[in-house]
Amino acid sequence: MGHTPKRAIPLWSLHPQGEYHDHLTPDLAPQSPISAERSGFFDPTHSKRFSWETPPIPRERFLWHSLLQSLFLGIPPPLPRAAIAATMGAKATPEGGPMMYHKMLVPLDGSELAEFALPYAEELAGKLGTEIILAEAVNSPKEALDTALQVYLRGVADATSGNVMKHVPEPGAPEIRVRTEILVGDPAEAILNYVEERGIDLIVMATHGRTGIRRWALGSVATKIATAADCPVVLIRAKGAREDVREKGAIRRILVPLDGTAASEKILPHAQELVTHFKAEVTFFQAIQPLYNAVATTDGIVYVPYTPEEMKSFVTSAENYLTRVSAPFRELGVPVQQKVTLGDPAEAIIRFADEIGADLVAMATHGRTGVYRWMIGSVADKVLHAGNTPLFMVRTKAEAPA
Repeated sequence: MGHTPKRAIPLWSLHPQGEYHDHLTPDLAPQSPISAERSGFFDPTHSKRFSWETPPIPRERFLWHSLLQSLFLGIPPPLPRAAIAATMGAKATPEGGPMMYHKMLVPLDGSELAEFALPYAEELAGKLGTEIILAEAVNSPKEALDTALQVYLRGVADATSGNVMKHVPEPGAPEIRVRTEILVGDPAEAILNYVEERGIDLIVMATHGRTGIRRWALGSVATKIATAADCPVVLIRAKGAREDVREKGAIRRILVPLDGTAASEKILPHAQELVTHFKAEVTFFQAIQPLYNAVATTDGIVYVPYTPEEMKSFVTSAENYLTRVSAPFRELGVPVQQKVTLGDPAEAIIRFADEIGADLVAMATHGRTGVYRWMIGSVADKVLHAGNTPLFMVRTKAEAPA
């Protein structure tokens, strides 16, 4: 009598983009609002997050159970290129190299202004091979069940998916995942908590959205997120935003301000990642604050500005510094420029970014922890609020002031 083998169903699988997911039974799997509405199982009081996807499985658990399945059930563990890279602590870009950004969060508020971030997110995701998560925060679980909200997010996700694949460098590359999340709670705190819980690597958002009672004002939320997020934040200024981003490309010229400190150089790996995939021109910039001599006179202390000759040594030192830090970028074969100027750093950055038509200002900021989490470095704060160019910010942790 012949033996009919039972069909083995994997308990764990690896998504093509490198995420591990449970194959849970329908009555146990976390459900989206729409699927739950159909089944009548969804209970919003038990969750503050509504996702279109099942939660990720820890890598160690995935590898262990993949091994057991392979040994006892004869199911070969799925190990595509992205999985091999994941087991070594990094994922693979469409071009096959290691990548810094695995998951990108794009906060929305239902307004057209908030959607100004989407063309940038699409091109970043396509060139970097990054998953996109479109998220909207609401005040209550009841709002999360709003059919109009669900339809809106699904429509944006479908459109974004099509646009992302236009930027994938290799034909036939794995599809970039685009999914949605509905968060409940204070927008800034809900987004920051989600970023920490889900290991988000990059946030891309517009600096102004709809105001009023029903939706949140994205301007203030963007400021809080930029000053408190542990991952890099790309801020797209809705006012004066380019309308030709999808036709001509989002990032062609990057301005990287530095001040000679190790903290400011935290931006360099991110800038290198961007210029590598976007083939963008990069300009390294340093502004030297004017210096003064204290001169004692009969009327008291008088502060006399340094002469141009006295400032020359500082300018030369800054130029040598920029030449040194830009050397790895020159080796990549991308166009590299550098500029040293005298003046207030924030004002000089804003003015020079406008002069060269920069598409992105990439800089590090001195962040805070604890009760000081909404503070930000003074130069970055001025550039954030007074600048006209999209801003890529990396927060460097600092101790709370005494």
